[in-house]
Amino acid sequence: MNIEHRILEQNLAETRMEKRSERDQRIEGYAAVYFDEQTPDTTQYRLWEDYYERIMPGAFDEAIRDDDVRCLFNHDPNQVLGRNKATTLELSVDQRGLFYSCHCPETTIGKDVATSIGRKDVSGSSFGFEVLEAEYREVEGVWYREVIKVRLYDVGPVTFPAYEGTTTDVARRSLDLQRKKIAEARGQKIDRELEFLRLGATPGE
Repeated sequence: MNIEHRILEQNLAETRMEKRSERDQRIEGYAAVYFDEQTPDTTQYRLWEDYYERIMPGAFDEAIRDDDVRCLFNHDPNQVLGRNKATTLELSVDQRGLFYSCHCPETTIGKDVATSIGRKDVSGSSFGFEVLEAEYREVEGVWYREVIKVRLYDVGPVTFPAYEGTTTDVARRSLDLQRKKIAEARGQKIDRELEFLRLGATPGE
């Protein structure tokens, strides 16, 4: 599996505790936001100096319906807070992005995370995913990966809302592969044009 992680800071994630009853406390927030061309600075991820990622509207539509998703603290599979297939995690999408609502468990980790979020010691949210479909664009030497469809593995609160180098390695490899494909396609086009010229014809005839 090529699992990647992206993290939102508090101003976008809105990670918070919602108390619906004495026995129903919820961890809620946005795990991801969709790219908005009106606000590109806050709705696209800068993975490298010349490489940005955009999560496009609709990217999570199939995932929230079909995938088995956990709510984890800091992406740690040993710190499970909820699961959509167990109905302890609810996932939804709106115009802004991917929203999660997790029923906080009556466990040590559940109570600790709830306390930390309530104190605002923990403020970010994140999601773990695998890209199933993407489009690549190059604009003035800068590359953009537009994610169309994903497989979703986890969502949840995180302590440090910052990118980790390992989370972008897969994205970088996918860009390198795309560049290779484009270079090969361009090379094949040039070869065809040279062959046409050799035969005294023009491309397209």
